[in-house]
Amino acid sequence: MNKAMEEAQEGSITSLATKIPLKYGRSWFSYQNGKYCSPGHLSSFSHSIEIPRSEIDNPVSASMQRAEFRLAKRGDL
Repeated sequence: MNKAMEEAQEGSITSLATKIPLKYGRSWFSYQNGKYCSPGHLSSFSHSIEIPRSEIDNPVSASMQRAEFRLAKRGDL
């Protein structure tokens, strides 16, 4: 499984970043170019998006309406 994951990530965009495994604690450090970097402290972050009420109440109707808007031509409305 691990080998398959590594092969899948070879051509991925994740290969551009340095991978730092986190086990536990409040800070992290890495070993690059023969040196340990200074510890960096972890902090929390959150991300949220707004979902229209129509998507929650009736997702099928909302997706049909979006499709109609995409297919509409100028002057049709």
